[in-house]
Amino acid sequence: IAAFRSTAAVVMICSIVVGKFQKRIHRRALTYFSWWPLWNCLVVLLSASGGTSFGHFQWFSELKPYREVKGLQSYKDVNPAVVPGVQIQDAGLVEFSDGVDIDRAKGGCFVGGGHTYCVAPILYSG
Repeated sequence: IAAFRSTAAVVMICSIVVGKFQKRIHRRALTYFSWWPLWNCLVVLLSASGGTSFGHFQWFSELKPYREVKGLQSYKDVNPAVVPGVQIQDAGLVEFSDGVDIDRAKGGCFVGGGHTYCVAPILYSG
């Protein structure tokens, strides 16, 4: 009977120690798994706002100017001796006919609003 009591006491002490240890691990796991969805939600929200900001930056700095120029008229084989400049003011892209050159001696530049605008007369030598 004495051996039984001592064995029961050892088993009881071991179960108390192991139970306390398991309880501490269980609390850590419970804390981790209860905060995980919140951290996951935070990362998703930060990623979505960062992606949206990057998309807006790309649109306004790269894509929007391209789309605006692409939406304008394009003219091919323009002869400046025949077609006045007023007629092609809505041009985004102008391809001149053969024999057209730029008079670089009479060109000029203007800087305004952070942009440089250059002008030069277009001559038809043909």
